[in-house]
Amino acid sequence: MSDHIRYDNTILEYFNYSLKAILALAKGCLVCALDRKESRGAHIREDYPETSDYYKAATLINYDNGEYNISYDREGRFEH
Repeated sequence: MSDHIRYDNTILEYFNYSLKAILALAKGCLVCALDRKESRGAHIREDYPETSDYYKAATLINYDNGEYNISYDREGRFEH
C-alpha cells in the first residue's frame, strides 16, 4: 500500500522516518483501539460507552511480518 503513496522525504521535518514504519505504527494504534471494546480516557467508542475491568491493563502489541498480535499485561500476567 505505501508503495502507491507519493512521499518526498527531503522536504519534511521528519525525513529520517520511513513511511512504511509510520504506516505500520498507525495501523498498530488502530488495531489496538478496535480490540479495546470499552471507553476509557481519550479512547471513546459509541458502541462500547462504558469502561471494562478487563481492559484495565497495559496494551501490548507485537508486529511480526505484517501480523499484529495484541495482549494485555495485568501486573505481570500477559493475556491474549
